[in-house]
Amino acid sequence: MSPAPEALLAEAQRLLDGEHDLDCWPIAAAILLRCALEASVERHLIARGDIQAGASIRAQLLALATRRTGDRTAESAAVAWTELSRGVHHHAYELAPTAGELRRLQGLVDDVVAMLALKTPGQIPGSHRERD
Repeated sequence: MSPAPEALLAEAQRLLDGEHDLDCWPIAAAILLRCALEASVERHLIARGDIQAGASIRAQLLALATRRTGDRTAESAAVAWTELSRGVHHHAYELAPTAGELRRLQGLVDDVVAMLALKTPGQIPGSHRERD
């Protein structure tokens, strides 16, 4: 099973707050945010019995989208994953994601993680950091 999304989000927050002295902090933060999103989606779908562990993230996002939940959680998850993937697969001719872009995506991932925790059977929603 994947690491807890909350732990990944907390580490991404530390990177965004400048608590680590890494030159590649934007890419590291994008990786942590994407991993938190992936872990949350997987945990939710496995708990609901919609997928088995090890399914590709594309299959998971598709499974999430087929559920009619009445909100935009699946769409938000797909948008965040796509944008974070662009930031993770950095090329020399592209700029790394900015702090502002990462904070916007962090908010989106926080929202998806919280919504999926509420909808996961037997899952007690964890405490999520409050945004400024």
